[in-house]
Amino acid sequence: PSVRLLYEGEVLEPIMWVRVSVGHSDAEPVLQDLVSREAVIEEADWGHPRTVIRARAPLRRLLGYAQALPGLSDSEADAQMWLSHYQRLPSGPEDDAA
Repeated sequence: PSVRLLYEGEVLEPIMWVRVSVGHSDAEPVLQDLVSREAVIEEADWGHPRTVIRARAPLRRLLGYAQALPGLSDSEADAQMWLSHYQRLPSGPEDDAA
């Protein structure tokens, strides 16, 4: 799936802020999954009763994340997402289809 914006002849993709709250024992699998989804981890706060992870990632890589998150965690996990900004698509073979 692709989510894109055509603005003044330039193809852009939405970059989302992601905030995940999860039990300490489940934080590492959640972090690894976010990184596999091209997320840039901005912060992982282990000081609360639950670990709070803040990251930014392309929306195209986050589609289906809410359904995948429970499988990464034995404890209750909570995720929130909202738009951060738009950026140019990375160059690569898939851009030819855009």
